[in-house]
Amino acid sequence: MTACNRDNLKPLIPMVIGALALMLSLLSGSQCEFVKRTVIADGRELSLGIWNMDESDMNGGSAIPPNSCVDYPSGVKLDASWRTAKAFSIMTPLIGGVVVILSCLGYCIFFSPERWKFLGFFILLCTLFEGLVLVFLAGNACQNSELLGLSLGACEMEWGAKSAIASTVFWFVAGSLMTFEIIGPPTRPPPRPVEHHTVTYTKASDVEGGTTIVTGQTVVTTEDLP
Repeated sequence: MTACNRDNLKPLIPMVIGALALMLSLLSGSQCEFVKRTVIADGRELSLGIWNMDESDMNGGSAIPPNSCVDYPSGVKLDASWRTAKAFSIMTPLIGGVVVILSCLGYCIFFSPERWKFLGFFILLCTLFEGLVLVFLAGNACQNSELLGLSLGACEMEWGAKSAIASTVFWFVAGSLMTFEIIGPPTRPPPRPVEHHTVTYTKASDVEGGTTIVTGQTVVTTEDLP
């Protein structure tokens, strides 16, 4: 079984950056604080996510814990931009997660440079996918002034949207480092040098009469050390 190479640490850089991108992508799409909008009538702020919204904001925070995410009411219309954001909020961490895990296995599998660049290409592709999550900002959630039956002000990005932007940057950096071989794949450790030692024997011969005579003849053998 091939031992993992722990000495070659530079490939850890795109791996760590890719893992950060994956974490931010998961957080941005799963929470209900992607953007916020102000209710013009009473000044309340509504936190809206790609998949759900904050129920405590809808009810003025009374008797409901903050950040209680619930599904949107059935009457909310999802336009093409909103549906696109929902689709890519799933595809991005799914594809990116598989590629990041595979790249981390490079310390045991030892990818060829071509396969390493191939993985980097898919991470670069996640840059595009994560960017398409941000089309949520151009959808009904932000552009419809009467969303949820309330008169709402303009959209402001919350930490969810900001996390998606940061994730896009991290996907791009990690993918570029791998695709353009700015940082190559982990390499196998060099083979352990073979050590030798020499054993010298003195060969003796018996003559008639039982007398042992040392002839001085030397036999040299070479052995590989484990």
